[in-house]
Amino acid sequence: LYPTSKKWNDYFISRGYSSKDVKDMELGLFIKNDYPSWVSIEDRTEDPYDQFREELKDRNCSQTEIEDLISILKKDYRIGRTNIITIPYRSGGVIKGFKFRKLDYFLFEDDFDESERKEIDAAPKYLNNVGLDKVGCFFNISGLTGDKDLVIVEGELDALHATVKGLDNVVALGGNSVSSEQVRDAIKKGAKKFTICLDREPDKEEETAKAIDRAIEVILAEGVNKVYIVTLPDLGGGKTDPDRLIKERGVEAFKQSISEAISCYQ
Repeated sequence: LYPTSKKWNDYFISRGYSSKDVKDMELGLFIKNDYPSWVSIEDRTEDPYDQFREELKDRNCSQTEIEDLISILKKDYRIGRTNIITIPYRSGGVIKGFKFRKLDYFLFEDDFDESERKEIDAAPKYLNNVGLDKVGCFFNISGLTGDKDLVIVEGELDALHATVKGLDNVVALGGNSVSSEQVRDAIKKGAKKFTICLDREPDKEEETAKAIDRAIEVILAEGVNKVYIVTLPDLGGGKTDPDRLIKERGVEAFKQSISEAISCYQ
């Protein structure tokens, strides 16, 4: 699962992650043995599922869970071909499944022919293993610590990057919106306060405002009266999300944004 060749280490570094970040975030690669031409010989194995099995055993998954997951992965040809970056979906410290992120081929575009680029372009940014959409919990949630303030961000990498940089209780939507099931699960795990931190995107302010309003409505309906909204700084050049903010200005800048969150009643 973990990248071994210099090429893949360079890929993650180009995205702003150190080797330690990649290890701590548990990011990896899953490449099937029907290899596209751009996969180097050193990254090929006889059976990628064998390595996958060993990694999951090390993470205390049962044999039944491992084989069930592998059978699911085999049903979508894009997993391990266009969507090869693995992100474990944890709840309460337990792996519930995996999300697979699409490869950003433009970082080494010369390795791809036109048909391979079209194949990657046509794939969704993220693919979930079958059944993961029904988990009913926030991505990266566990027993809450500190002031029990749950910070909700959009992207899985946003949540993981913040966590490995020392921020507690940062979770991701894991989908398109906050659900009642997610809120109830978070309350059971100790959440006392919910802070919503969605991406800042030019020309999408109205869409973001509606998403925030929907999230507030769902959270308040579950009896929570401490709901706060974060406005991220404008870094220029397109979208600002927590992942980018941490990379460009450090984790303290993200902490500052959270500390300046305003109540949903204001």
